[in-house]
Amino acid sequence: MKEMLGGCCVCSDENGWTDNPLIYCDGPDCEVAVHHGCYGIQEVPEGEWLCAKCTASSSCTNGAQTNGEPNGKIPVRCELCPSSYGALKRTEKHGWAHVICALYIPEVRFGDVHSMDPVILADVPADRFEKICYICAAEGNNEAANIGACMSCNKTGCKRGFHVTCAQQRGLLCEEGGINRNVKYCGYCEHHVRKAAQDPSIKVIPPCRVRGHQQQPTPPSSNNSGHMLVDLLPRPEQVNTVLGLSSQPHPPAPSDEPSSVFSPPLTTSSRSTTASHFPNP
Repeated sequence: MKEMLGGCCVCSDENGWTDNPLIYCDGPDCEVAVHHGCYGIQEVPEGEWLCAKCTASSSCTNGAQTNGEPNGKIPVRCELCPSSYGALKRTEKHGWAHVICALYIPEVRFGDVHSMDPVILADVPADRFEKICYICAAEGNNEAANIGACMSCNKTGCKRGFHVTCAQQRGLLCEEGGINRNVKYCGYCEHHVRKAAQDPSIKVIPPCRVRGHQQQPTPPSSNNSGHMLVDLLPRPEQVNTVLGLSSQPHPPAPSDEPSSVFSPPLTTSSRSTTASHFPNP
């Protein structure tokens, strides 16, 4: 039986809930764990479940389809960062992208909000792909520093760019609260994240714990509880069409525990018509 360790590859939370359980991929050597709402899983599986990457690998039947990779595995790398680990989805051109990268690169959107795929990269400007990840560069990995697209530090005037997954591993991703439960998905470089963490309207997301990879220390923060500020939802411009959403209220959490605010993205009321219920970029 696979050892179940580590939190969600998207939100980093290690907790699961009745309406939003934490699901582990049953693929060989796969370490993906996701909340069903964070990955767009339509129904909670009763038996074996495979992430998109492992599903694609299992459908390959010969070496030609896998570029000679052993055990039917296909070569996969996110088009927005150098990493091949984590919760990936297909792009509109049959490539791959992390769900977390899609959420934090503002111009990326999802073709279908229910399944959160495909990931559509057509509107990402060229200059994002021309930025250099300062984190990779600081580690001497210049080749990786030039791969993919970078988000920018949210501090006004700071020009540092970095891969979303590099920021995720170091606890640099944040949610900035706004009115009407809107949030802005953003991140700060290591120089500015400590000050940002003291702002009560900013939630610093803890580093994603990936088995087999070195975990970076979490920046000190009075707001860093491991829970995001609101339900994880694609931004309005990430969604092509949102129709027929159900209206299931989120169950209350026990009074002595933090509220479970990371519920399935399409089961809370009135999101098909009110854009303000979606996080803003």
